[in-house]
Amino acid sequence: MDVPWIGIQEWDKPLFLHWPVPYEVLRPLVPEPFVLDTFDGQAWVGIVPFKAVHTKPRWGSDLVTLGSHFQLNFRTYIRFLRGASCSISQRLYQQQAGCTGGEDDVPSVSSRSV
Repeated sequence: MDVPWIGIQEWDKPLFLHWPVPYEVLRPLVPEPFVLDTFDGQAWVGIVPFKAVHTKPRWGSDLVTLGSHFQLNFRTYIRFLRGASCSISQRLYQQQAGCTGGEDDVPSVSSRSV
């Protein structure tokens, strides 16, 4: 299923913090069919605090935004379906939004930092 993007959000001053976690500790917390992505034999968790600015729907005006707010993104990294890599927070968000995707679906997130 090809679902068009629905909104824009710029991240102001994001800080990416990551910590290695043993694969066997994190694996029970990640549902199937997701597979933990690893680097140097470790799974990783991260937090990304940032200020979301210029948030608006795709069809919105540049003059009217949904304002600014602070966000804290907690994530780990997974592989899904044919090896497509994404963060689990991204895939769970897509599920919540009703974007189930097909077998060839490659999850992606576009963000730009200012």
